[in-house]
Amino acid sequence: MQVFLAEQLNAHDVELTVVSMNVSEGSPLPEYLRQRGARVVVFPFPKLLSVRSFFHLLDFVRREKFNLIHTHLTYANIFGTIVGRLTGTPVIASLRTAGYDPRYHRPLRQFIETVVVKYGAQCIMANGYAVAKFGRERFAPREIDVLVNAIDLPSPLADGERIALRTKLTGDPSRPIVISVGRLDLPKGFPDLIRSFVAVREAHPRAALVIAGDGPMSDELDVLVEELHLQDSVFLLGQCDDVPRLLAAGDLYVSSSHWEGLPVSILEAMASGLPVLATEVGDIPHVVVPEAGVLIPPHQPARMAQEVISLLSNPEKLEAMGAAARTHIQRNYSPGIWVHKLLRLYAGVYPPAAVLLA
Repeated sequence: MQVFLAEQLNAHDVELTVVSMNVSEGSPLPEYLRQRGARVVVFPFPKLLSVRSFFHLLDFVRREKFNLIHTHLTYANIFGTIVGRLTGTPVIASLRTAGYDPRYHRPLRQFIETVVVKYGAQCIMANGYAVAKFGRERFAPREIDVLVNAIDLPSPLADGERIALRTKLTGDPSRPIVISVGRLDLPKGFPDLIRSFVAVREAHPRAALVIAGDGPMSDELDVLVEELHLQDSVFLLGQCDDVPRLLAAGDLYVSSSHWEGLPVSILEAMASGLPVLATEVGDIPHVVVPEAGVLIPPHQPARMAQEVISLLSNPEKLEAMGAAARTHIQRNYSPGIWVHKLLRLYAGVYPPAAVLLA
């Protein structure tokens, strides 16, 4: 989403500086941002009370005299908002999740973020309606502005390119391909998806499941695939840099999340013309309309298998749902609509930005 933000702001001649609060060695993201006109600087915060890093960041913002600070995620919300107050720079704080991961939840850190953002940020923005509902309960009586993520429509792959990519993924371009994308971590529910494929393979022996992403559950999922003897049916790709191209090679997208905000991967899948089978968590029900996909409760691999089998058994329905998904994204989640709403939020806390809306 940062790359998308950089593209849209660059197109409106907004000078963007992205401050990273951790060192992302090996990540292509900084270079992607620079290619889209953003300046990238790093102020590592290895822990919450990184006093030296905080004062370096404060001095940097004072010297640069930014017009506006737009923060993302907990550490940035805390320190970006404090720095904004100390320098007189207006702050928009962003919320991107509708719950807490109990493994990483730190009550003190949550309390600090809540107090700082509630009393320090000029605007609080959520990337979805479920996220906003969660935020209103947490930051009451503050209002939460909703700015749902947007996505570009990718160009369809040429037939030859699509066949070559499908062959590379599964060895046989004629195999039905189910795709999922996300961080390999507990909230995404990937064990449910993999377990569901035992029954899917029985009904559709040639079906393949392709999962793109990396994370702390990577080794655990490798073991699960072996235990279920799915090595010829489930392919864990690891981190992928060109997700839209990968999605364009698939037949069906599945999201098995246990909790979510609004996953960009689902928007990308629908923009690529894929029908979606997803768990009805977070803002997913606002995006996956009936004509474009199927919603099921989380934590139900048997039900997931049943729906995958049904969809793969009806190629005509799959094709129609995929076309409807792409049309839905084009009409409701276009970059033009998104950036106009974003610039209105910017103008709300920094009035000179209103000139960008002309």
